Amino acid sequence: MADDRNRCGFTLTEMLVVIGIMGILMAVLLPSYFYVQQIARQSQAQRLVSNAATALTVYLQREKEWHKDILDSQGYFDWKVCKVLYEAGLLDVTMKTKDGKVLNNVDDTSVDKFGLLDPWGQALLRRSKEALEETDKGAVPDDDDPKLSLKKHLLQFRVDLDFDGKIDSRDDGPLGTIPLRNNNSSIRGSAMVWSRGPNGKDDDPKGRKYPHQNRLSWAFGE
Repeated sequence: MADDRNRCGFTLTEMLVVIGIMGILMAVLLPSYFYVQQIARQSQAQRLVSNAATALTVYLQREKEWHKDILDSQGYFDWKVCKVLYEAGLLDVTMKTKDGKVLNNVDDTSVDKFGLLDPWGQALLRRSKEALEETDKGAVPDDDDPKLSLKKHLLQFRVDLDFDGKIDSRDDGPLGTIPLRNNNSSIRGSAMVWSRGPNGKDDDPKGRKYPHQNRLSWAFGE
């Protein structure tokens, strides 16, 4: 009578076949996974920039002027800008301390202490808490400085400084150059907000040629 133990388990050939099938499935599914992930992050970024632009617009309608912290932000959604809009009930920002405790307000003790990060910055923060310590507080993002990689993913914005109902080159000022296609361009509205995409860069600093991954709160046409 044959030993039952001879019939238990898999043969080497069977295991190699299973491993080969798994490898083929992974090769087929991984590109689809990363594509879906990319689309999801673009959709999230689009919601972020749209909500942030709405919050700034409603703030001006209510207050009839821009808060000092908004004008001092150099055009980045830092934690002070988030706090102004949060306390006005216009921006829902969930912040956590380093030990994971949810804060009831927005201040510089939170993990996301620089401000409103796009999905790529949020993913970077989840992967590496060291990114928090490596980023110099208060520094302006610099494409050539790897230590500022997290700050590259702060949402950027410009606002209507002369209160004429549109944003154009005349609004160039403390927030920086208006990222429009040319000096004759303008958009109607009180605020424009954008995410610089997965690479954290505006390929053209004047905005004449935005990469496909960037998300904008306005229609960037000719």
